[in-house]
Amino acid sequence: MAEQSHKQEMSEAVRGDFERLRARRQRDERGAERSSAARPERIVLTPSQPAVEGAEEQVAALEAQAPTAREPQEPEARRSWLRSLLRRS
Repeated sequence: MAEQSHKQEMSEAVRGDFERLRARRQRDERGAERSSAARPERIVLTPSQPAVEGAEEQVAALEAQAPTAREPQEPEARRSWLRSLLRRS
């Protein structure tokens, strides 16, 4: 008798899980329809005036003062751990 009661409780729990899942899916579908229907319009910003007069000259002066970039050095050849052990002995 206790087994029947337990089976019935488990059946009700699973049924409740499926009902909640169905409700969540319906809620998600309604939310997806709303978000696709109400898309914001695209806003394009255009500057009304130049940001700073003489900015090009300032950039050129700063670039002239900046140190030159070093060229990347080639990495040293990697040694194997076995070769390192053989050289020690």
